[in-house]
Amino acid sequence: MLNLVRPQHMIPVHGEYRMLVTHGALAERTGVTADNVHILENGDVLEFTATHTEKVGKTYGGHVMVDGSGVGDVGDAVLRDRKHLSGDGIMMVVVTVDAEEARVVAGPDLVSRGVFYLPESEDVMGELKAELVDILHGCSVEGIRDVGTVKEHIRQGLAKAVYARTKRRPIVVPVVMEV
Repeated sequence: MLNLVRPQHMIPVHGEYRMLVTHGALAERTGVTADNVHILENGDVLEFTATHTEKVGKTYGGHVMVDGSGVGDVGDAVLRDRKHLSGDGIMMVVVTVDAEEARVVAGPDLVSRGVFYLPESEDVMGELKAELVDILHGCSVEGIRDVGTVKEHIRQGLAKAVYARTKRRPIVVPVVMEV
């Protein structure tokens, strides 16, 4: 390609540094002068004028995450959560409580994604539901009426129960609705 195009300047791109140098040497062997072969790193700024070419600075040249709907808008926290979800899954608990009497009106319903192989998980899910009933009963007996505290009891209790059975730490999302 270099023999066909016969460029005056050559900027090797794509590859490790040693590959860029090798590509630059190839350009020199095809007639590009050594001064016109520019080996750059990500972020280097190269300025071309009528009389000379030189590196004039550096700009941001880091990684840009593309998630399909936007460019660069995915932060470290989102990536960390996605990695956690991909490794350990998520468990959601939905329960309705009577705020005045601190008792369970409906539920708990337990939904898991990426934690268990579903056909073989019925026994474990049954045990976890029983554990959730005990946790909620404990909150009722203690007279805990604060939704945030109930959620934290659910989160901690379910996380311990799942870890004891599977050695996984899924993200636990409790949804407590008051009536």
